[in-house]
Amino acid sequence: MEISESSKLYLENYNVLEQARTEAHQYLERIINQMADEVDEYLKEKANGVIHFSKYVQKGGGLAQFYFERKEPIPGLTSVDKWRFYLEYRDAMRSEYVSSPTRCEVYCMAPKNHSRQNSELIRMNKKLGLPDLFRQIEIELLYIPEDVAVTTIKQQIIALYEQFIKVVEGLIEETEKRSN
Repeated sequence: MEISESSKLYLENYNVLEQARTEAHQYLERIINQMADEVDEYLKEKANGVIHFSKYVQKGGGLAQFYFERKEPIPGLTSVDKWRFYLEYRDAMRSEYVSSPTRCEVYCMAPKNHSRQNSELIRMNKKLGLPDLFRQIEIELLYIPEDVAVTTIKQQIIALYEQFIKVVEGLIEETEKRSN
């Protein structure tokens, strides 16, 4: 069996490439861990008895999730009986959808089987004239200082969280108006 030219180059430079890979993964892990801790602290400060997000960071990096799950309706909002909503961060280690391996993506996600929740969120989001709640935001990681990358990602996730809260508050207000 023949070995390709690219495989020959890889083997010739194996140690250097493995060292570079290790350093790149450490860099991405520092960003995700710092960002996840800061976002988690913010979300804990904002938590109330109704909406509370939990944190999950995948071992080995590449994915951080902040998720809200509720098995009953939010008080004052009976149109949705179960809630499952995620704020997510993915970098090149866990996403093939970013436009460049030097970028990460931040977005909101909800399971397709929560169609009533999703349709209500989308409807109220449009009614409030807000940007698409489920948009994908890409952030450059390589060509900015590490602390700036962490801050930028954190700000984008917090902005998505605050938009989600506005939409839910809009749904509650609408429900209250209908019942009066």
